[in-house]
Amino acid sequence: MSLGNRIKTLRKAQNLTQQKLADKVDVSRIYVQALESNRRLPSMKLLQRLAPALNVDVTDLLMDFASPDNPDGSSLSQCWTMESLKYGTAAKAH
Repeated sequence: MSLGNRIKTLRKAQNLTQQKLADKVDVSRIYVQALESNRRLPSMKLLQRLAPALNVDVTDLLMDFASPDNPDGSSLSQCWTMESLKYGTAAKAH
């Protein structure tokens, strides 16, 4: 499951609209939509706000990056390069 799908699933489990989640984490609804559709990748600061808003730990948000092909989630650090954060390119690779 992608990070965007994980955020969307957890948001719906909390009965939150995109707007309510956006308000909780101080971003726009459009940005939440972009996260959920994997067009944007959240910064670590945003992940630290998203996790409590969704009643999970940050590690729970990221747990699906680990897979049988990547058991330690080692490619996760590659997703958070400055370029990918600025342009959202890493989300397309995962």
